Amino acid sequence: MQRTPYRPDQNAALTRIEERRAALGISFQELALAADISLATYRRLRNCGRASDAQVKALRFAIRTIERRRRDTAGMFGAMA
Repeated sequence: MQRTPYRPDQNAALTRIEERRAALGISFQELALAADISLATYRRLRNCGRASDAQVKALRFAIRTIERRRRDTAGMFGAMA
């Protein structure tokens, strides 16, 4: 039986997350904080391209959460004007 790496290659998924983060104008600090990942871990993920499935999932959900918060905030302040 061949051993697999503990953190599989997630380069494609991390690239898509980075592209979406940049398009939405989210800082990497904000994304790491929302995903409950330390900045050092986030930098390592970006640099080496290896991450656990749970880390990738946390980053995806963090982007969705930030996006939803911004949309809700814009809707709330838009309704007040």
